[in-house]
Amino acid sequence: MCELIKFNKETSLKDYTLYIPNVSIGNVPQLTVDLLISTYNLKKIATVWHPAIIPTVGSDPFDLKSKDVCTACELYANEDLKVAVVQLRSGLERGLKEEFLKKLIANIKEFELKRIVLLTSIFAFEMHNVNSSKFMYISNENAEIFKDCDATEETNLDLVSEGFVCPLFTELKDSVPCTILTRYCYEGDNRLDAVHTINLLGDIFKEFTAKEDFKFPISWEYLFGNPVPIEIY
Repeated sequence: MCELIKFNKETSLKDYTLYIPNVSIGNVPQLTVDLLISTYNLKKIATVWHPAIIPTVGSDPFDLKSKDVCTACELYANEDLKVAVVQLRSGLERGLKEEFLKKLIANIKEFELKRIVLLTSIFAFEMHNVNSSKFMYISNENAEIFKDCDATEETNLDLVSEGFVCPLFTELKDSVPCTILTRYCYEGDNRLDAVHTINLLGDIFKEFTAKEDFKFPISWEYLFGNPVPIEIY
């Protein structure tokens, strides 16, 4: 039996908000989490490992001088903000996904979190009303917190999510305040989608302030690959 979450040191996530990104269109959830980590100085506190997670490894995406190794799934947190994020950088093996989600749900329930926010994205051409907000949400939280936000409430899980978001929300909503936030977008340069998503999260949950001076991660420097080698000319 694998140890799903291996903490660097003894850590309590009681009363934290946990953000979990779904691997989806434009990687907007992953970009949003990257921007949260970099801008609000979240520190890596654990590695998440399971055979279902397609393995990847690389250098630290937030610090050029760091000797730390970056893996496919990690947990970051800011103790002052009481905000934690799972950063999932690869997909899940279909045959092992259900087992992984069961273990993840069991761990999450033990954390005694304040809330969980599941981030996902879907193609903009699936919008039912082109004049509506580019965000949709479904939540079991008090409706007042969404009163003035630029997002449309939805009740049909199939319309706001894909991937593993539906089973996570279904299993967790009876034990902890839980929200799915979906961004309509296209594939391409999705950095601005991440900025809009963070600003909306700040407006709704008030855990961090909206910014204009975001600190972009160093890993974004080559978001579309390395520069063209001059040797080809």
